[in-house]
Amino acid sequence: MSRLPVLLCLLIAISGCVRAPSVEVANLPPGQWQLDPDHASLIFKLSHAKGLSQFTGRFDAFDASLFFDPGQPEKSRVRVQIQAASINTGVAALDPKLIKNANVLAASAHPVISFESVSVQPTTGRNAEVLGHLTLRGETRPVSLEITWNGSSFDPLRRAQVIGFSARTRFDRSDFGADAWQNFGVGTIINVQIEAEFVKVTNNKEN
Repeated sequence: MSRLPVLLCLLIAISGCVRAPSVEVANLPPGQWQLDPDHASLIFKLSHAKGLSQFTGRFDAFDASLFFDPGQPEKSRVRVQIQAASINTGVAALDPKLIKNANVLAASAHPVISFESVSVQPTTGRNAEVLGHLTLRGETRPVSLEITWNGSSFDPLRRAQVIGFSARTRFDRSDFGADAWQNFGVGTIINVQIEAEFVKVTNNKEN
């Protein structure tokens, strides 16, 4: 018998066991979680031609670690590292210019864009505000992230407990010296949307 039908049957059986994420956090253990890069995205938008459209791009290579304490969410903390040269606008001729330009990413001198949280403040329902420091082009400025907790579930394919978040933020790129092409109608306000799933780190790997 071909392996393909067997594999398909197995996947169907497993998918039938997957439950909707639980938004209850009380039973989740505190501890370290690691980003699953295959289930994460980091998308940015900024005004083009003085508002004619919202130009959209993404970063393809980034990592994050999270210490999450469901009982005391204010003690949670997150660190993110983004490879500046992984920018992907879908315009092949543009990406190298963004990477090399001293007034955009300057990736050769500053290969990593980073964010490190300072405090977490629950707001309403499943939402929270994460205050932290964003470092871009070697310049560090305070940034606030609006976080939504999407829930948790055990994923049989990954064989691990997984939690999910959505986040968004906005900042002025000129505050970091990334002020190229303003005179050509390119906006300076960057809007960022993040979708991220984190996998529980086993006890022997926790810090």
